[in-house]
Amino acid sequence: MIDPTVRISLALDANKGAYAVLLGSGVSAAAGIPTGWQIVSDLVAKVARLEGADVGGDPISWYKGRYGEEPDYSGLLNAIASSPTERSLLLRSYFEPTDDERRNGLKVPTAAHWTMAQLALSGHVHLFLTTNFDWLLGRRR
Repeated sequence: MIDPTVRISLALDANKGAYAVLLGSGVSAAAGIPTGWQIVSDLVAKVARLEGADVGGDPISWYKGRYGEEPDYSGLLNAIASSPTERSLLLRSYFEPTDDERRNGLKVPTAAHWTMAQLALSGHVHLFLTTNFDWLLGRRR
């Protein structure tokens, strides 16, 4: 049986530009970027702290009990930050590295990001679709 990595490598090479890449939160999570759900959980915990509540290690359950619904990324952001600028500033720390994080290799492009860049530079892939909110895929060295 031919190794799947060899098979896809041959297919990419023989069909330059015919494939698109779909990247999910896993590629960014490996760089230390939290997933959307992790951000929701953290924001809920911050809301609870500001309300003087103890989430008991489960911010999502606290939110459901307090507000009668499961938190939703968009809904939560709209409830706590009313303008695009406020939302951007609120979320910045989740996606942009501090100097210390950068020194520790966090929130910076990983080998996977650089590999995707090489696929684009070589013309093997022209289209990248991502569900991520970070800019790691488009970052230059």
